[in-house]
Amino acid sequence: MLILFERMLLFPAPSVGYGNWQAGQFGAQETFVDNGSAKVHVWSLLKKDSKRTLIVCHGNGETLGVMGDELAAIRDRWNANVVAFDFHVHLLGNL
Repeated sequence: MLILFERMLLFPAPSVGYGNWQAGQFGAQETFVDNGSAKVHVWSLLKKDSKRTLIVCHGNGETLGVMGDELAAIRDRWNANVVAFDFHVHLLGNL
């Protein structure tokens, strides 16, 4: 049973459509980087005159769409640029 339900029980993730995907509402710039086999979805939340950049690598239970408020709070609290990303594999059958 564990093998059949592994992704749901051990690696829960919100559906792709869940959350607020309007990067601009959080002051983020949205970029997509595609190398043919994988796509990286990047949000950059820039802070004027910041001297540091934090890279946020979220866990499997989160997406950019559910982290917008938190990323903006990190940017403001730490007076830092924040870069966060989601990784999407095009060919899931090849994993």
